[in-house]
Amino acid sequence: LLETEERLALQVRTLDSTMQTLVYENYSKFIDATDAIRSIGVSVQANDEGLAKLSSGMQTIDEQSRAVEDALGGLRDQVAEKLRVKR
Repeated sequence: LLETEERLALQVRTLDSTMQTLVYENYSKFIDATDAIRSIGVSVQANDEGLAKLSSGMQTIDEQSRAVEDALGGLRDQVAEKLRVKR
C-alpha cells in the first residue's frame, strides 16, 4: 500500500510539473499571439491612414490634370493641326 501511495504521489508530482509546463508554454504563446494581433491592428490602421492620404493626393492630381486639359486642350489641337499641315 505504501509503494502504491509513493508511486501515485510521484505520478501526481510528474503530472503537476507537466501541467505547469504546458500552462506556461501556452500562456507564452497566448501573449505572443496577442502581441502579433495588436501589431497587425496598428499596421492596418497605419495603412488606412496612408491609403486615405494617397486617395486625397490622387484626387488632387486628377482635378489638376483636368484643369490643365481644359485650359490647354484647344491649343493642343491647334498645334497638332499646324504640324499636320506642315508635313
